[in-house]
Amino acid sequence: LDCLSDAEVEALISRLQPGLAPRARWLVSEFALAPRGLRRRAGQLLIGGLYLAFALLTGLETRRLPDYSAAFIRHGFHLAADRRLLGGLLRAELWIGAGPRVAADRAPLQPQPGRVRMLR
Repeated sequence: LDCLSDAEVEALISRLQPGLAPRARWLVSEFALAPRGLRRRAGQLLIGGLYLAFALLTGLETRRLPDYSAAFIRHGFHLAADRRLLGGLLRAELWIGAGPRVAADRAPLQPQPGRVRMLR
C-alpha cells in the first residue's frame, strides 16, 4: 500500500470489498513513522530517501505513506492486532471486516485501543 496515494487506497478497498467474505482479514505490513522524537526524524529521512529512489528508478509519483487506516475504518474494518518493529519503522496490522449485520447497516467500526492485541 505504500506505493499508493490515499485516493488509490480508498479505490482499492472499495473495489475489493464487495468480493470479501464477512469478517475478512486484511494483513498489512508497511513502513511507518515512529510517533515522535529522533526515531521519527530518522524514519522520515529513510522513507523519504526510499520514495526519492523509487521515483527516480520507476517514476513512482507517491511521495508519502498513505493513511490507509482511515480508509479501512470508513469501509467497516477494525484493527484487531498491531505490531511495531525496528523502533516503529515497520508495522504489521491485522484488520478485520465487518460481519453481515454491521455491513448491512453500513455502520463503520471504530478502532478500540483496549481491545487491540499485539501480534507475536
